Amino acid sequence: MGEDEAQQISRFKNLTPEEHYLIRQAKIEKPNYTEGTMLSDRFGCGLIRYIPPSLVLALAQTDADEKNARKRLMDEHRISELEAAFRIADQISASRRAWQNRFNNAAPAAA
Repeated sequence: MGEDEAQQISRFKNLTPEEHYLIRQAKIEKPNYTEGTMLSDRFGCGLIRYIPPSLVLALAQTDADEKNARKRLMDEHRISELEAAFRIADQISASRRAWQNRFNNAAPAAA
């Protein structure tokens, strides 16, 4: 989110400086995760990160470039849209594993 979203929310709710800051910090990193800001009287405010399963992400792809990539897979491999979504989900999972391994291998060994 950005300053525009924070301003829109502030029209309906008085935001503390901390809440305003957290709203501006939330981001989306496709296809890995989406962040949001929780604003709650009971629990306070906080930044949350939603990391949906790979298949859910693959099935929910609606941007033009995502649809085009799925269509290319379908045409190239003569497969259904669902089979293409499974392949995309596998690619997302592989990308996540590679990202995770990069950080696991960089961590210092325990003594």
